[in-house]
Amino acid sequence: MNQRPEKKWCASRFLPIFALVCLATFGGCGEVELQNETTQNETAPAESAEKFLCDSAGCLRLVVYLGCADRVVGVEQIEKDDSQMVPYRIATPHLRDLPTTGESHGRQNVEAILSLKERPAWILRSRNTGAGLDSSLLESRTGIPVVEFLYGDLGENRQTLYASLRELGARLGVEQRAESVIAFVEENIREIQSRCPTLPQAQRPSVFLGGLSYRGAHGFSSTSASYPPFEWTKANNVVRDETLGTLPAQQMMVTREQILLWNPETIFLDLGTVGVQKANGIQELQTDPIYQRLDAVKNGRVFALYPNSSYHENLEARLANAWFIGKVLYPDAFEDVDVDAKVREIFQFLTGSPVLDDAAEVLRNQAFRPIILRGEG
Repeated sequence: MNQRPEKKWCASRFLPIFALVCLATFGGCGEVELQNETTQNETAPAESAEKFLCDSAGCLRLVVYLGCADRVVGVEQIEKDDSQMVPYRIATPHLRDLPTTGESHGRQNVEAILSLKERPAWILRSRNTGAGLDSSLLESRTGIPVVEFLYGDLGENRQTLYASLRELGARLGVEQRAESVIAFVEENIREIQSRCPTLPQAQRPSVFLGGLSYRGAHGFSSTSASYPPFEWTKANNVVRDETLGTLPAQQMMVTREQILLWNPETIFLDLGTVGVQKANGIQELQTDPIYQRLDAVKNGRVFALYPNSSYHENLEARLANAWFIGKVLYPDAFEDVDVDAKVREIFQFLTGSPVLDDAAEVLRNQAFRPIILRGEG
């Protein structure tokens, strides 16, 4: 087998590429069957036999999207936790039985890596934290090439995400699968946007996202000024107008009094909030007299979303959440959409599992449903 010259990836190489291909059915890696519009099967190159490690937040998630989880030879300890809350971990339970090669966020154990029965060809690293060994030092101590990439997101950094998927797909020999993942994401976003009416800002349904999970679980006051599903559904995020130009836009904490002043028509609650050790977002809405005064609480307009993140953004959950948000805000435009079926379709395509069927009880029973709060009315 010809070895490709090893190289480090950097942000300057992530050029936006907009060419998309037709959707492909999810398959394994190494011998990945992809189905095109003529129903003819194609097989990924045999080059995809090499084993590897994933390092840092989001890396393993993208590998699962590409259907290559069967080639991972060790995982970080964090990947063995909270398996029934995180979509890609629910879809790949076998990974929890692999050797532990580090803690999280680049804190790799060199001795554990060198002790692996199967020596990885590469260490794939999501370059999003400064913890752990520097990549060049990790490479020199293990003798294993470290390949870095940027994770991106489904907001302003979508093209960075796509560039990384393409780079990973090329290295792992599953370029067509990478293009299929990109096409699938883009098609979902386009269809959601096309269904939502274009209204003047003042006439758009006002919404608030509470309990946003971001680098851990948070209470109800955790929110975002730039939540992509609100952008795709053309909703009026009450946080956005007040905080444009402020940082961090992805996640911030706001006061209870400010939320009451905004008084959004509809509230969406990130179920990642159930991980808060003290009062979580649901409990706050049930007991806090200020929150009880919100019109959305009094009118039963509080709805549960799948957790936004766990060890970086749950990209598949953002797509699923957007379909549900669209159905809630514009029931006529989404009348023909079975949200549960759509959610399972998204999870199945991206992770290889419908996920919700095996998710933690709190997600199975509450995600994509109204939240029943004591004291409503």
